[in-house]
Amino acid sequence: MTPSAPTVAPTEVAGVITATGTVRLRTNAGFEFETIAEVEPGVSVMVIGRDETGQWVNVRLDDGQEGWVILAVVSF
Repeated sequence: MTPSAPTVAPTEVAGVITATGTVRLRTNAGFEFETIAEVEPGVSVMVIGRDETGQWVNVRLDDGQEGWVILAVVSF
């Protein structure tokens, strides 16, 4: 599978991880991509883009790290 190109959101949107457990921050949009960090529930994120399917969001953590999570675990 080729990496999907992000569709940049017109503005950054604040969100919170709402999963019941840790969420894997990935290098690209998809479960098959490498995990670069684990994010705890309740952590604030900035949504900086979405993939073309709209199911994955590119997020930035408070420490500046960026990666992808499934949209279902983010609340706005």
